[in-house]
Amino acid sequence: MKSDVQTGKSPPNPSSKGVLELADQFCLLALWGIILWVCGWLFLSGQTSRPIDFDGAPPIRSSYRIDPNLATTAQLSAIPGIGGRVAAAIVAERSQHGPFSTIEDLERVNGIGLPMIQQMKPFLYLDGEQGAEKDGG
Repeated sequence: MKSDVQTGKSPPNPSSKGVLELADQFCLLALWGIILWVCGWLFLSGQTSRPIDFDGAPPIRSSYRIDPNLATTAQLSAIPGIGGRVAAAIVAERSQHGPFSTIEDLERVNGIGLPMIQQMKPFLYLDGEQGAEKDGG
């Protein structure tokens, strides 16, 4: 094994206790300064992300409302959550057993339950209920 004198390397200086050279320390200090400046700018400018309050969202109001007693299969299919099969079942039920007297009567259609009725309700009205519900309230 060669000694430090034979290899030309100087022995470590016991008085230097720092891990990084002065230039490296300066670069890290500058980097931290830039990071803190960017974080402060984002905070003060309001660019941080904010949570969205879905519970406080207003209820769905639709300007597209139809009467299930008069609607075609295509019109009923345009309602969110209703496909062509359910729309056809509504038209068939109406043809076989007469008009629906309330929106909740749609529950007599095979494939429609109370949760689906609640989902469709903002898009439906019945001719007799038009004055109270068509205008949104």
